[in-house]
Amino acid sequence: MNRNYYTTLWIVLILSLPFNMNSQELARKGSLGALLGPVSQGIQSQTQAPSTKGTYLQRVIPNTTAASIGLKAGDIVLKINEETIKNTQAAVQIAKTFVADQKVKVEVWRKGKRQTLSGRVKGKPIEQSPVAQIVYDAVPFEDGMLRSILHKPKADGHFPLVVFMQGFDCGSIDAYYDNAGPIRRMVDGLVEKGFAVYRVEKPGVGDSNGSLDCGSIDYDQELAAFDTALGELKKYKFLDHENIFYFGHSLGGITAPILAAKHHPKGVMVYGTVLKSWHEYMHEVHREQAIKRGDDFIRLDANTRAVAPLLAEFFLMKKSPAELAQNPDYLALMQNGIMAFENDRLFGRHYTFWQNLNDHNQAEAWKEAGVHTLALYGEYDLQAISGEAAENIAALVNTYHPGKGQYMIIPETEHAFARVPSMEEYVQMRNSGAFNRQYMTQNFNKDIVEILSEWMLNLLQES
Repeated sequence: MNRNYYTTLWIVLILSLPFNMNSQELARKGSLGALLGPVSQGIQSQTQAPSTKGTYLQRVIPNTTAASIGLKAGDIVLKINEETIKNTQAAVQIAKTFVADQKVKVEVWRKGKRQTLSGRVKGKPIEQSPVAQIVYDAVPFEDGMLRSILHKPKADGHFPLVVFMQGFDCGSIDAYYDNAGPIRRMVDGLVEKGFAVYRVEKPGVGDSNGSLDCGSIDYDQELAAFDTALGELKKYKFLDHENIFYFGHSLGGITAPILAAKHHPKGVMVYGTVLKSWHEYMHEVHREQAIKRGDDFIRLDANTRAVAPLLAEFFLMKKSPAELAQNPDYLALMQNGIMAFENDRLFGRHYTFWQNLNDHNQAEAWKEAGVHTLALYGEYDLQAISGEAAENIAALVNTYHPGKGQYMIIPETEHAFARVPSMEEYVQMRNSGAFNRQYMTQNFNKDIVEILSEWMLNLLQES
């Protein structure tokens, strides 16, 4: 999905002792302790920064490494331990190597000049919740382990479970840094309705260890990681294993039906996803998002036409970025940001991830899953482009499994579950930087919790 209009990466990276009896197998890692985002042209202009390189500190989390060395919201990080920061992903990769009590030096752009701050890495805290008991655990995978986090109601009994499957990026699902963020609001809301909620990190993300790295693996390896995590659920005796639901957000809405075809949960819920092949989606997104952004029609038409053969060779002929770059026309497209490969990665994932993803037949997966399905679309979801995919998912399910598919639009809601006034104003807010973590937290659409829980409870009552 278009990198410039994708949800800002929310990255926080710190280190502490294991949390509970299950987590001794997987220790906490180090982190910076700040919410990071790209340095947009608007931010560059406001701060008079030398360029759009670096990463922008949206918020510094109290009692973390960032706070202890004096980083402040509004800083632009230029270097960490003498390594130049090109973008947010680069900062994430460096911070992944942090260990407790390690010396750290950060160069920032602040108030029109460069400053250098230094100190030591502090330990990472854990998620807190007034309504849930939180279990930090580990899932053995390949030669390492994946961090899992399970929220359950603070009560005895057997609880139906929602497995949350996140989108494409390599950001952490461990929201210790923001207990009031959109995902945590959703998780706690479902717990209050009587559901347990399970999340698992991707390989190499958060506390996860081993030789695999999220940005280097293909889609099948990521799929295998989620599949392995689902197999670990049987050890939790407080779960109602006959009533497990999957919730797929964004690209997680592709993963959910593929795994549902194997495991056959009680039901699947998806939000802001696609049904077409990724090749078709990528071609479509160049035109449709540009229209919604208000780009010049002649230029966007030219760009869409120009990128079509590149996409065909990338997805269908499975050419590498190096092979594509041998064509001068393709190289120009890659260099001007239309298809911005960086070190064999596209949108932070290895190019084979996208090619492998394109191989999967989503329609076939939905047919084979054969489970009750709720397909949701936020009215102003720029990433999913339109509600066509959700509507078609429900129709497909009903074709092969009559009565099991349902489609619903959630009014005035964007991709990350926040209410926004209109698509036009949403685009303007993203361009200006007004659409940020604080806005999303304050404008989280609670209706999503009501819609999901009501749909699941109705199914539970019917069974």
